[in-house]
Amino acid sequence: MGEWDSYIDAVCEVDQFGTLPPLNKSPEYDADAETWDLYFEYSDPMTGGNDMVGLPFLEQADAVATQQRILSNRLEAQKEHEQQKAKKALDKQA
Repeated sequence: MGEWDSYIDAVCEVDQFGTLPPLNKSPEYDADAETWDLYFEYSDPMTGGNDMVGLPFLEQADAVATQQRILSNRLEAQKEHEQQKAKKALDKQA
């Protein structure tokens, strides 16, 4: 489990397949802070609007692992959704 997993689960935007992937395609290095940053969309419950949050990782590998975990979880959820749709379609034909 990564250092930001609980925060991402609690704050970042989700859809039917889980947490939306980071807005940036790969972690961006912040030379001033010496961190690897991922940016996520989130809904601000106070304003009702959307905003962006940047999460700093000390190691590039941790940022990449977090990004890959989110993408993997989404892919698994999409596959499961497609399987359920296919099963429902077969059940209707029977």
